[in-house]
Amino acid sequence: MNTKLFQLIPFGSKRTHWYERPFNGNDMKWMWSTLGGLAFGAGLMYILDPDRGRSRRAIARDKITSTVNRTSEAISEKSRDLMNRASGIVDETGSLFRGGKAS
Repeated sequence: MNTKLFQLIPFGSKRTHWYERPFNGNDMKWMWSTLGGLAFGAGLMYILDPDRGRSRRAIARDKITSTVNRTSEAISEKSRDLMNRASGIVDETGSLFRGGKAS
């Protein structure tokens, strides 16, 4: 019998299949990079679709613009609120030293 053939074909070997091994760090990196590449490719196909891609890009642009505008308005409101609160704290603290009431 040909012993070289049995050395090439892993009959009865102690090697485990990929699905029997626990994941280690390298397997996880490979898995996440593959999933990320698939998601990126699917996203590009979705956005660059020749039939409906233009409307999808317009909707995405409008949503991004709206989010940026709402964020800047919220930051402006919060900064004014904090400025007014700080002014009130300064007036309250000053009135303790002057003996009167804060304005």
